[in-house]
Amino acid sequence: MNSTLFKIKKGKLATWLEWCAYLNNEKETAVETLREENILFEGSMHFKIHDDDYVLLYASHTGDPLPATDREINKLHKEKKYECFELISKQKSNYFFTA
Repeated sequence: MNSTLFKIKKGKLATWLEWCAYLNNEKETAVETLREENILFEGSMHFKIHDDDYVLLYASHTGDPLPATDREINKLHKEKKYECFELISKQKSNYFFTA
């Protein structure tokens, strides 16, 4: 599993959470795009440290990752991440199990 840690830009938390709600409402389309990109799962976790908001995006691939398709949902997802996030770091998981 790979993950990326972002700091949410000031004033952009509501924008990101609205986008997450949109993705949840469009789950079927979002999952279709994941399949097209060989992504087994993808998720977002929001948390706060002191007065700053952060998001951890995480994903795992079923094989070699493929580039995002030109679907509108992928374009919007990229735009929202650019609008809302400051990159902190990219990590690889020390361990991740499924049963």
